[in-house]
Amino acid sequence: MLRLPAGTARRFAAHSYLALPGFLPPSGLTRLHTELTRLQADARRRDCAMNCMSGSPRHMSTIGGTALTAESPFVADLYRRPDLLALLSSVTGEPVTEPRDVPDRHVVNILHHPADTNGGHTDDSPYALLLFLEAPADPDDGGLLSTPRTPLHSPSLRTRRCTAATTRPATPTCCAQTPPRTVSAP
Repeated sequence: MLRLPAGTARRFAAHSYLALPGFLPPSGLTRLHTELTRLQADARRRDCAMNCMSGSPRHMSTIGGTALTAESPFVADLYRRPDLLALLSSVTGEPVTEPRDVPDRHVVNILHHPADTNGGHTDDSPYALLLFLEAPADPDDGGLLSTPRTPLHSPSLRTRRCTAATTRPATPTCCAQTPPRTVSAP
């Protein structure tokens, strides 16, 4: 079972972000990297502007939940671990469950070209678990995740105050985000 220090729920409520170091042991990280390397050849390239999200750009390759469920039970099982769901439920103070919509349940986003971005957007689930396998060492080179500190009532994703967290290379980080939806901004 994952264990978190005292005050974790309070920090999550204040920042809408929670790092979960040690979520996967080194052997699990190696297995996840091997799985994703194998599946990367089937990723679909996405280059578009999301009109429903203030024209935010999206440039990346993706592997959707349907393909991951069929091709990688290991990845699918990570997101339904009872110890993880129980831990996140205790931190958030409400039940955290696996999303019902299989295509959006889990996704691999591959940002492997200069200027690739997931774009500023909201997700349909109130929480998201993010695993970073690789990230630039310098935040100026990318690897920045932003989450809203206020509800999403702003007409533009670019004007909302956010909490930023820099991802670290070769050290995956798991995060949960809330309310009421998740956001990652360029």
